[in-house]
Amino acid sequence: MNKIIFLFLILLSSFSFAKNDDEEKVRLIVHVLDYLKKDYGGAVSGGKVINASEYSEQVDFANTIIATSRALKKDALTLKATELQKAISNKQDEKIIGRWVDDVRVEVDKVFKLVQVPSSWPSLQAGQKLFAGNCVSCHGIFGKGDGVAATGLNPPPTNFTDVAGMGSSTPAKVFNTLKLGINNTAMRAFSELSDDDLWALSFFVSSLRYPPTNGGSDLSILPDVSQKTDQELAAKYPDVNLASIRHISFDKNVSGFLQTTRFHLNRALTAYDSDDLVSANTEAVKSYLEGIEPLEPRLRATDFGLVEKIESEMAVLREAFKKPNNKLQIIDAYKTVSLTVNNIESVLAGSHLSTPVVFGTSAAIFLREGFEAVLIILALLSVLRAIGGGRAIFWVHAGWLSALLLGVVFWFSSGFLLTMSGAQREVLEAGISLFAVVILLYMGFWLHSQTEVDRWKKFMGSEMKKIVESKRFVGLFMLSFIGVFRESFETVLFLRAIIIEAAPGDHYAVGLGVVTALVMILFLAWMLVRFSSRVPIRTLFIFCAVTVAVLAVILMGKGVHSLQEVGIVTVTSTPFNLRAEIVGLFPSWECWIAQTLTATVAVVLWSLGTRPVLQVGQPKAT
Repeated sequence: MNKIIFLFLILLSSFSFAKNDDEEKVRLIVHVLDYLKKDYGGAVSGGKVINASEYSEQVDFANTIIATSRALKKDALTLKATELQKAISNKQDEKIIGRWVDDVRVEVDKVFKLVQVPSSWPSLQAGQKLFAGNCVSCHGIFGKGDGVAATGLNPPPTNFTDVAGMGSSTPAKVFNTLKLGINNTAMRAFSELSDDDLWALSFFVSSLRYPPTNGGSDLSILPDVSQKTDQELAAKYPDVNLASIRHISFDKNVSGFLQTTRFHLNRALTAYDSDDLVSANTEAVKSYLEGIEPLEPRLRATDFGLVEKIESEMAVLREAFKKPNNKLQIIDAYKTVSLTVNNIESVLAGSHLSTPVVFGTSAAIFLREGFEAVLIILALLSVLRAIGGGRAIFWVHAGWLSALLLGVVFWFSSGFLLTMSGAQREVLEAGISLFAVVILLYMGFWLHSQTEVDRWKKFMGSEMKKIVESKRFVGLFMLSFIGVFRESFETVLFLRAIIIEAAPGDHYAVGLGVVTALVMILFLAWMLVRFSSRVPIRTLFIFCAVTVAVLAVILMGKGVHSLQEVGIVTVTSTPFNLRAEIVGLFPSWECWIAQTLTATVAVVLWSLGTRPVLQVGQPKAT
C-alpha cells in the first residue's frame, strides 16, 4: 500500500511547471508588444529618434521578444519578431511598427491560444477591495496616481481616471501588467493574487475613468470588453454608453450566479453553431459549476426538488452538445434549462435563508460529512487497539488531526477555495474520493483476510509484531488523512456558501449548527467505541471490513458523479430516478456500474484473502 500512496503523492504534487513557465513567457511577449505599440510614437518620428532613452527601451523590447520566442522554440514567431526588430532598427513609421506588432500578436494567438478573457464576469466590488489593499498607497484612493507613496516615483503612477491616457488601455493589458509587473519601475508583479483576483482588479481599474453608473446586463460582450479599447468598443457598440459597459459587474448573489449560468449557456450555443463541440460542452459544464453549484446549499434548503431537476436537465443538455447536427434537441434542452433557471431565480431572489434553515442545514452538512470520516478513523483505531498497535495508533491520530488542521486553515483562508473554478473543485473532490476507494478496498481486503483461522493465528503471531514494530506507517497516516481531508474540504465549501446566503445577523446559527452536529458525532463515536470493545476481535475485523467496503462504494459513486459534473464522464440516465447523495447513489448507469464493480472487487479480494494458508510441506488439494 505504501507504493500506491507514494505514487499518488507524486501525481498530486506534479504540477505542469513547464506549461506554466511557457504561459508566463507568452504573456511577457504580449505585455511587451502592448507597451511597444503604445510608446513607440514617443521615441521615433519621421524616421528620426526624438527621444533617445525611449528609443533604447523600444530596442530592448524587440530584443526581449526575440529572446523569449527562441526560448519557446517557435520558429515562425521568432521570424516575425526578427522582422519587427529590423523595422525598429530602421526607425520605421509608427503605423508600420503597429502593423508588425499586430502580425506578431496574431502569430502568438494562433500558436498559443492565450486566454485573454476571464472565465466569468469579474466583480467590481471584489476589485475595489483588492485595489484598497494593494494599490491605494501609490495610485491614491480614487486612482488618480496621487497616493502617499507616489512622491518621487519615476515614472509616476498611472492616473486611472484620465480618459485620454487610459483610452488605449484594456482590462487584458492591465491584467498582464498586474501579472508581470513593469521592469525598472515601482510597478511590481502581483504573483500572490489568483487570476480571478487579477481580472477583478483589472476591470475595476478600467471602470475608474467613468462615473459610477448602473452596469449593462449583456454578459455576452465579455470578450470584447476584456480586449478592446474604448474607441474600439464605441465603434462596435455605438448605441451603448461606455460607462455602462465598463461598470458591468458580477456579484456573488442569486442574480449574479444565474447571470453567469445564462452567459455560459449562450456561449455554448455560439460555439456549437461554429461546429466547436468541445468548447460548447466546456461552456455547458461551466454554466452549471460556476452558476448553479454555488447556489446549491441554499436551493437544497429551499426546494430540494429543484436541485434534482436542474442537475438532470443540465446533464441532458451537456450530452446533447456532444453530438453533431443535433440543434433541435439542443434548443429543446436549452429552453427547458432556461425555464428552470428562471424558476430558481424566482424561488431564491430577494430573501435570505431563515435562521432555522441556516442552523438545520449547517448541522446536517457537518453531521453527514463528519460521520463518514469518523467511521473510517474508528475502524482503524478499533483494529489497532485490538492488536496492541500503540505506535500505529499515533500515526492514525496524526493523520486525522493534520487533515482537520488543514480544514481550519482552509476556513480562514477560504478565498483560495472560493476562487477555484467549479470544475477544479469537482476534479479535486473526485480525485480524493477515488484515491480513498483504492485505499479502503486494500484495507478491507487486509482486514477480511485476517478472519480466516490459520491466517489469524499467523497474524496474531509474527505478522502482528512486524506491523506494530515497523516504522512504515505512511499508509495508516494517509488513510486517516484522506478520510478526514475530503470531508473537511467539502464542509468548508458548503458552510462558506451558507454564510454568504444567510442574513448577517444569522451567522451565529452556522456555528450553533456545527457545534450541535459535533456533539452528536462525539456521542455516536462514543457509542461505537463501547460497542467495539465488547466484540470479539475476529468479529470486529469482519465488521470493520464491511464498513470500509461500504464506504468505498459510497465514495466511488460520489467520485464518478463529480467527474460527470465536469463533463469528464458521460451521463446515461437510469429508468429509475433513485437518488440518495448520503450513500453516493445517483440516477446514472455510470455511477451504478462503477459502484457495482467496486463491490465486486471487494468481494473478489475478500474471497482471495480468506483462502486457507498452506503450511510448509502441506500438499495442495486435488
